[in-house]
Amino acid sequence: MEIISTTVMAKDEKMVTLTIALSEGEQIKKGDELELAQMDGGTITRKVLCVNQWCYKDIEDVCTCTYCTEEDGNLPVIGPCRAELTFYDVDTHALDSEENRATQEFLRLFQETTCITPYRELQMGSQSIYDNIQEGYTVPERVILYLQTKRLFTMALGVYAHPFKKDVDLLGPYMYTDGIYYWDRDTWKYVVKYGLKLPEDFIVHVMSEEGEAFLKSMSGKDSWQEQLEELKQQKNTLCLLPDDAGDSSLEAF
Repeated sequence: MEIISTTVMAKDEKMVTLTIALSEGEQIKKGDELELAQMDGGTITRKVLCVNQWCYKDIEDVCTCTYCTEEDGNLPVIGPCRAELTFYDVDTHALDSEENRATQEFLRLFQETTCITPYRELQMGSQSIYDNIQEGYTVPERVILYLQTKRLFTMALGVYAHPFKKDVDLLGPYMYTDGIYYWDRDTWKYVVKYGLKLPEDFIVHVMSEEGEAFLKSMSGKDSWQEQLEELKQQKNTLCLLPDDAGDSSLEAF
């Protein structure tokens, strides 16, 4: 059994629902005592209070079974499938889940990488972008190409004012990374169009052999647009973000 994600009930924070994936032949039913893996390597044992199943065996459709009640009997769900299991008294932050592992990995990357656009106007730091503008500023073409790579880092669901066009709102910020630095996706546009200065150590890194190797490795990689497209194709998922993730051309920016 793999724990995918967790949801805390609004009325009772001790009541939680876990979305889990069952492998071939695994069975779970209401009333079972299950061992739930913890991030620290330990386990806790909790009783399944309710089961709600999505069956992915039928490729053409997703079948949502009724909630487990006394009238429905107590038939088990059988893998491979996904199901929602309701438990009481579970610390969701301590569970060894796909969600928590991804969060832990992101926090590690966040602590180990350096932001080259730490500007409050971009919702990414305390410095001001206006203090780092220089008329006629240019960088080597490789630096611009590097900033246009699309290795996903993170995004923030929000809207903020364009720092140089107060009547224009931007979505995000959406961020990309090379594993050493991370930046706002519009950084290259700020450099080309508004003369945003970049940290010298970042430029040196980009122009190094390591920077060149990363740039060559990124052809055809993921983007936020592709990520949203994939999300919108998932069944039972509502995503209201625009298909282009609010990304605009240099001319419009």
